Amino acid sequence: MTNAEKINRLKHLYITAEELINGVEEMINENRWNEEEVNHAIAVVDEMLALFPLTFTKGALQSTSQPALMINLADADDEPVEIVTKENGLTTYQQPENTTVLYQASVQTILEDKKFWVLNYVANYARDEKVQAQYRPLTLAQGKKCITNFPEGSYVASWQEDMMAIYANQVGWFSCLDEEDPVKLEEALALLEKGYKIYDPNRHKYLEDTKTRLLLKLGKTDEAYKIVAVALKRDPKDPDFQDLKKDPAYLAWAKKAKSAAKEEEKAYQQALAEEMQKVTDNFRHPDHPLVQQHAAALNLIKRLMVTVRMDDLRDKDQQGETVSSEYLDGFKLRTCSLKQIESFEQKSGIVLPDEYKAYLLEIGSGGEGVYYGNDGVPALSDLPKSDYKEIAKPFPAVGGKIKAPYKLPAGVKFTDGCILLGYSHAQNALYLVTNGDCEGEVWFDTLQYGAEAGGKFAPASNKRLKLLAFLAESIQATIDGIWDASEEGDWL
Repeated sequence: MTNAEKINRLKHLYITAEELINGVEEMINENRWNEEEVNHAIAVVDEMLALFPLTFTKGALQSTSQPALMINLADADDEPVEIVTKENGLTTYQQPENTTVLYQASVQTILEDKKFWVLNYVANYARDEKVQAQYRPLTLAQGKKCITNFPEGSYVASWQEDMMAIYANQVGWFSCLDEEDPVKLEEALALLEKGYKIYDPNRHKYLEDTKTRLLLKLGKTDEAYKIVAVALKRDPKDPDFQDLKKDPAYLAWAKKAKSAAKEEEKAYQQALAEEMQKVTDNFRHPDHPLVQQHAAALNLIKRLMVTVRMDDLRDKDQQGETVSSEYLDGFKLRTCSLKQIESFEQKSGIVLPDEYKAYLLEIGSGGEGVYYGNDGVPALSDLPKSDYKEIAKPFPAVGGKIKAPYKLPAGVKFTDGCILLGYSHAQNALYLVTNGDCEGEVWFDTLQYGAEAGGKFAPASNKRLKLLAFLAESIQATIDGIWDASEEGDWL
């Protein structure tokens, strides 16, 4: 069979499979049972899979370079094409009505998933318990096969995470229901862990219950009860664990765990205090006037960074994750020497803000994704030479305000006299003012939203914080979490 013949056959089979799968769903929902309908749907999916290898046409879709196949679900012989619309300089692409697109990179994964879906639907929703029991091992075997489509360490999109989670869950759940062999139960737990690694409590909460029950069946009560404790702390009425909430064995464990947690927290806080003490007043340039002037702010930042680092490492330890040397390197920052700062100012013609110099001398650039959000504090080498002239210009604000920011004089930019620090959690550009009466302050740019929406170029914090205080609040926002962070500023 030629490639073209395979593709034509695939299109016809795909439409047939969709009809048969919908028929299986209707049959189960109407409390009917005909094993032939299920077998027919599975056989058609298997026939599609047997057509591989085959190759889709590259460039079949204008919106992507990926090899793809568009199918008209009402007419397998049709050759549908994207609807291309060009308006106001923008090009948009739409699928014609009643079509679907298969991509070369994921088509076999999608087809294996359809087979899993049929088996799983019967195993879960057939009214006859004997039918459910008959299809559980078939679903379990297909779930194991589907999991292999996602090799360890490979990138998966959100929709693929959802697939992985349900495969892993059903392998774990059906093993828990039907398996008694400890070796096979351990194998099921290992596969369940693959789903648990990418688990999102908002989308895959069901994994918690499955893992708990499987752990209990294996006699791993401590691991199981830890999951229960976290779930009940989050929601005391969690319906998955109301039975265990009243269980004497769990209650006894919870009492001991509470006492142990108090001792553990006490030891952790003591270790945290000791690490904070080590960094306090431990300066590289203790006699430098800027370091002496800003010692309190620098100490606060260093102590907050200790908290971030130790909290993160404790979380990794509690989750049983191994921390590599490369991971630890992510906490390291890059300090500057006095000579480097002086040389930069001389060559660039820029007088750096005092707090920026103190920060680079004692703490250092970097910290993105660790101490801060998307961006860390830039190094001097990060500042583009093409920006030097603008950074050296006078900052156009007076008294903390820029008059008519949308109507600045010719040749003047609102970011004149500013260094781009990075972007805030809200994705607004943050700038460090280098001169004028706002020198050292951090401002943010929301002009892109327009005047009617309150767009402005203004201080990024309500108190017009200068750099060191602003960075301290930004690190505190990392500690608190983005949703619980102070609303007094737009933090780095």
